[in-house]
Amino acid sequence: MRGRVKTIDSEATIRRAVKTLAERDVTGLPVVKGTRLIGIITEKDVLNLILRAGCQSGRVADHMTTRITTFGEEDSVGDIFDCLMQKHFRRVPIVRDGKITGIISRGDLIRVYLEALQVSSSGRPAASVANTPTVREVMTPGLLTIRPHASVLEAMRIIVAYGITGLPVVDENLDLVGMVSEKDLLELFHDPHIRSRQVGDLMSYDLTAAAVDTSVLDVCECLANTSFRRLPVVEGGKLVGIVSRSDLITFILKNPSVLTKSAAIGAGRTTQ
Repeated sequence: MRGRVKTIDSEATIRRAVKTLAERDVTGLPVVKGTRLIGIITEKDVLNLILRAGCQSGRVADHMTTRITTFGEEDSVGDIFDCLMQKHFRRVPIVRDGKITGIISRGDLIRVYLEALQVSSSGRPAASVANTPTVREVMTPGLLTIRPHASVLEAMRIIVAYGITGLPVVDENLDLVGMVSEKDLLELFHDPHIRSRQVGDLMSYDLTAAAVDTSVLDVCECLANTSFRRLPVVEGGKLVGIVSRSDLITFILKNPSVLTKSAAIGAGRTTQ
């Protein structure tokens, strides 16, 4: 597990939580009262709040998730593996006497598995470059990609080296053909032939993607109401970028007027 976990106090403001999520580039923050773990607040919670209210007001305690799954320091890694495979969340807090002492994520499991296979994860693979605000203004261009014929171990190396949760899969023309995620890779951990497996053997072909002119509000609704953390962005069928929950939160911090527009549009939709 990783220690020195960044937490947030239950009495802190939502605005502070949003800034911490953006600055730390994390998907969620354990919430503590004193030193005791009492909940978690995630990017998804924040996006839902923005969609409902168009604001960042209130305390963390008012909007956090209180039903959290935790493990103890002596619990089996196998049990944590099963949990992260069966649930939609990608990390679990580790606690001792009610106090958080660390965290374990799907990425941590992949990193340790790579080390067990004695495969270096220190290399930095080359990246493939690929009114209402649109995805074009929010997305991250020049993203990392991988080809279907690449090895599964290469996908693991990229995910570990860059701390990402998934990779778009493209063909030689940069057309988007699939996506491979941490969870896809974890499913191969017990495969004795893992070294010979290719990305095309396990990638997801049924994709949800955004066009460059899709509105930020529509993407916000998608990422707030599904288990997706990010969406590939395409133009003419070709991958040109990616937009994540973190990208949206950072964009809203820099463009607070979007909150007012979101609230107005969201209110209109709820009355229909």
